[in-house]
Amino acid sequence: MMGFVVGGAVACSGADGSSAFPREPLPPESGDCSGKLTPYPGDCRAPGPVDPSEGAVAHYGPLDYSDPEQLSAFVILPGKEFVDCTYSQLSNDVPLHYNRYSVYSRPSMHHVILYAQQTPVADGYHDDCTEKRHGATLLAVLQGGIQGSRYDYPPSGRLAPENEGLATTLAPHQMIAYEMHSVNATDQPLLRENWTVFYAMPEAEVKGNVGQMAFNGGLSMRIEPHTKQTITNSCVVSSSTGPVRIMDFFGHMHAHGERFSAWVTRPGANGTPTRSLVYESYDWSILDLIEFNSVKKNTPVEYDSGTAGGYSGALELNVGDRLEYECAMNNTSEAVLTFSAQAFDGEMCNLFGSFTPGTLWSCVGD
Repeated sequence: MMGFVVGGAVACSGADGSSAFPREPLPPESGDCSGKLTPYPGDCRAPGPVDPSEGAVAHYGPLDYSDPEQLSAFVILPGKEFVDCTYSQLSNDVPLHYNRYSVYSRPSMHHVILYAQQTPVADGYHDDCTEKRHGATLLAVLQGGIQGSRYDYPPSGRLAPENEGLATTLAPHQMIAYEMHSVNATDQPLLRENWTVFYAMPEAEVKGNVGQMAFNGGLSMRIEPHTKQTITNSCVVSSSTGPVRIMDFFGHMHAHGERFSAWVTRPGANGTPTRSLVYESYDWSILDLIEFNSVKKNTPVEYDSGTAGGYSGALELNVGDRLEYECAMNNTSEAVLTFSAQAFDGEMCNLFGSFTPGTLWSCVGD
């Protein structure tokens, strides 16, 4: 998440010293690819080769499966967490413009954050994200799941007409800083590995750019054991940011987050603000991204109804409008929850998404 990096392993423990993770066995893999690459689950998640004319692949994980040291560097044991980075150089010889991508993950991915690294780093280098702090531009934030997954953007599978000419551009042989938060809530060792395929679009089709939203809420939160608390954040469209059109976003919480709600608040012509609910999500463990455009019909929602969904149509914000959101937290643990990368012993109340025009819209709340 923007504004913090936690490196290395994090062990989550209960009051008795045992792991706080709910242990969940993985379902058996099917397909003749299973076990062909490594002794770990998820071989079938690896994508096939991509023609350079069609795109480029960024990779987090070992470069050589036959090297035991490389494999062991990316193994995560049951009840452990990691947040770290690898650096992957793309194969594109010319600028790569994209508005579609796919993310493939072995089991254990909680989220990944992709950055365009601006300072030199060796391909395949692996660290606690120190090099990333020396210069990187946010590209995307994505959530995953302990079962392993494939995520395609846009999730609806269709670009709205107003989005067809919008793209993000990567330089030739762009270095990608690949930050990954891994959580092993299973009963077996897992291999941390992830791939992102950026699909190229012709330069002649590019008509505008896509920016990233990175909102962090609850940085000063302190939720005592066995108590509930609602974390809020409010982010205004400033004159330097807007007006903008929100293309999509999702709420990001950890295991004690029970609900994420978001509203658009406008000043109102008569001086009385208007507030409209635009998003509801109830599952912290999935990427509950919602698109706002002319073709995607979202599930209508009411506040705190238990139904996930949101507003349908173009979501345009003018200078002075606000995106406001809240996270309903229920600390069922014995630990005090603070703003942390720990999935079970820490919490977050963040919002990530994309907008146009612009490059980065950041917002930090208490």
